[in-house]
Amino acid sequence: MHRDNVLGTSLDVTINHPSEQLAHTALESMLEHVSSMESVLSTYQANSAISQLNRDNYILQAPRELREVTQLCEQWFVRSGKTFSCRMGQVIRHWDNAEEHNRRPERPAVRIVARKAMLAEPNIHTDGSIHLGEDIDLDIGGIGKGYIIDQAMAYLRQALPAAQGIKVDIGGDARYWGKPTKGKHWQVAVSDPNRTDDNAAALLHLILGEKAVTMSGHKHRQRNIDRHHYSHILAPRDGWPVEIAASSVVIANTATDADAAATALAAQAPADAIDWINTQEDLEALLILSDGRQLTSEKFAQYRSQSNDDNMARNFDFQLQYQIPDINAVDYQNPYVAVWISDKKRKTLRTLLLLGESERWATELSRWWRLSGRKQDNPIDGYARPTRRPGSYYLSWDGRDDFGNFLSPGDYILHLEAAREHAGRNYQTIPFSLPLVTQKKTFLAQEELGEIILKITGENKLAEIRNH
Repeated sequence: MHRDNVLGTSLDVTINHPSEQLAHTALESMLEHVSSMESVLSTYQANSAISQLNRDNYILQAPRELREVTQLCEQWFVRSGKTFSCRMGQVIRHWDNAEEHNRRPERPAVRIVARKAMLAEPNIHTDGSIHLGEDIDLDIGGIGKGYIIDQAMAYLRQALPAAQGIKVDIGGDARYWGKPTKGKHWQVAVSDPNRTDDNAAALLHLILGEKAVTMSGHKHRQRNIDRHHYSHILAPRDGWPVEIAASSVVIANTATDADAAATALAAQAPADAIDWINTQEDLEALLILSDGRQLTSEKFAQYRSQSNDDNMARNFDFQLQYQIPDINAVDYQNPYVAVWISDKKRKTLRTLLLLGESERWATELSRWWRLSGRKQDNPIDGYARPTRRPGSYYLSWDGRDDFGNFLSPGDYILHLEAAREHAGRNYQTIPFSLPLVTQKKTFLAQEELGEIILKITGENKLAEIRNH
């Protein structure tokens, strides 16, 4: 079933049920339930419960949905390290006024409003009342649609106990349960967020069981103020639009979690976002930068449809253990490190790691800068992480290039470079081939790069490459 004008977008529901009539009746009843929730949670309706709460800063008998969403907002505020926030209503109003009058808001004024909202302490009482305080207006745009999708799914499952599978999709964000009418798993096409043509081929396909998926992005939702473009994603810490435009695809157990996590990811620098998502056991994500480069969480690939690349994906295991040595030196500074993969002509195909976050360090990694960094408009966007202390660390590679495509059979090079300001620098290359084959090589020890262990599994063979 397809319906337009549901939550300001479209609704698509698929039900695997033996009775079409019962399914249709449940769908119509579910639509009334969704409309009822919208009348509580919509900030666009002046008489909604959430609008009343924002006007008065309190509500004595909040409806169940409003209490639950407010609690979920605060839980995600903490879980995300405050990169997700429903407290941004007053900040958003500043930007709405700026767009209406075509005049950029004063940054210090916006920062003050955002800071007050960050420090406020809303109270959700057991008697059903909610007290926000004067510094908070709720805006649940980053979690509300996911919550309603979950509630709609729960409603349909209760109304249709004989159902074998259900999909609820609102505006491209969806939750899946059970099995579709054909096949064992739900197959989901993900559009390319950097394409504007409606008939563009899907960027990738996902194979999902009982999961939810959502996408958050910057490109198609921008504010235009005084001939400048600003992302609609605002950083809770200062209320200013996020500058690095990365779209995110999130897979989670619930649509609420997927919705909130996608918003939290969009408000962070891409490398920080991936580092955070890897600490969340129930979440996986793909980030897509504005130039098409992709970053994925550690287990995202297990949901990706491999199609013709299935054999390569199944046999691929490329694990790198690298070491930052403990050097006894006065005023020791952690080294900058770059790890990347190139073809045999040394064209960079995949950047695996960059340690160092300021532009000035980029040229210290002279090989990486010459071969890759200087050829990019924003060489550290999406990859750079803080430098690390001495110790052993791990990287893995899934066989794909920076744009998510599997590399073709052939000869390639793994590059490792480390450098410290006003100190030593080392550069190491390790040739390998696809399909993966057994190989073992020994390299001399280097000052800034300690022991390196590369474990490759392919064709049921294991190679260990050590740098002594």
